[in-house]
Amino acid sequence: MLSSVARTITLTAFALLSVSCVTWTTKDVKTMTERLPDNTEILSVLKASGECVEFSKSNPGRLRGYTIVGTAKDPVSEPMDLTGPFSLIKNAKGTVLEVTDGGGQVHAVVKVLSTSGNQMKVLASTWTQVSIPLAEAQQIEVKKSNVLKIAAITSAIILGLTLGWPLLAHVL
Repeated sequence: MLSSVARTITLTAFALLSVSCVTWTTKDVKTMTERLPDNTEILSVLKASGECVEFSKSNPGRLRGYTIVGTAKDPVSEPMDLTGPFSLIKNAKGTVLEVTDGGGQVHAVVKVLSTSGNQMKVLASTWTQVSIPLAEAQQIEVKKSNVLKIAAITSAIILGLTLGWPLLAHVL
């Protein structure tokens, strides 16, 4: 009996937290009739200029008032002048992957451009924080939870376990 209750709870939790019940839908900002709630998760923004800004699914952009904020998915490579002493992390081939500079700052290295004494110039990969006014957005891709689908799956599992499990136990 205890294992049956445990199975019911586990399967219900799985159904409620299932990734298949979460979808991403595209909305045209200019024709939206209702205002999106604050903290809405946003996967991508197509700006009126044609530029597309994407966010990762694990760290999506968020709607804060009338602004979309977040960290862009693709890092930007930019040259940086660093001052040592340095602590380097290299791969098996000896290529520098990370540099910790004299100030304790860690930099993801794409390429070492030059080194001389206590100076190093690198092409570093940096994540870009973006802030996009909603007025500049043409389309946004937002996270949508399908509550009806979650309720249907949960009800089916509970009903199946409640009715089917005693019958299956009786047959076996």
